[in-house]
Amino acid sequence: MPCDADETDRLIVMHYLLKHALQHNFIAPVHAVLNQGDYDPHERATVLDIGAGAGTWIMEMASEFRSADFHGIDIANMYPSTIKPTNAHFQHHDVLCGTLPFDDETFDYVYMRQMLPGMTKEQLHNVLSEILRVLKPNGYVEIVDAEFAIQRAGPVTQSLMNTHCKRKKNRKRKECK
Repeated sequence: MPCDADETDRLIVMHYLLKHALQHNFIAPVHAVLNQGDYDPHERATVLDIGAGAGTWIMEMASEFRSADFHGIDIANMYPSTIKPTNAHFQHHDVLCGTLPFDDETFDYVYMRQMLPGMTKEQLHNVLSEILRVLKPNGYVEIVDAEFAIQRAGPVTQSLMNTHCKRKKNRKRKECK
């Protein structure tokens, strides 16, 4: 994906479209978990957003749930670096190449959206294994994705899509070697 103002705008628009469609920023039953720090400051929830992009989800969640800590990782440095809630943290990391940069059983809630189309089966298996490694016992995982299918594609569109998808998957495999 490109890393420019147009891509940042696209990610922000996508965030608000998904938020509107889902009627909230998340579906998982994590309200109590995210608010547990209100009752005991030593029990602050920790949340990981994989593929944080422009950081809009984390910024909103960190503003809404001040007693939880939010960590976002992304391969692109397009997330906020200075003006952000104190409980919002961002880190540059390529989730498709290797392990997540966190200790075992760190997070109460792991959130990932719009990442599946860019992964091979092997990469998805590795990412899911890493999510389970960093997730605390009884933690929550939420994966939000949409199926993008072109309806009634003609032969030219079908050929372009097949060529593009094959090139993209081959490029992803080479990047991680």
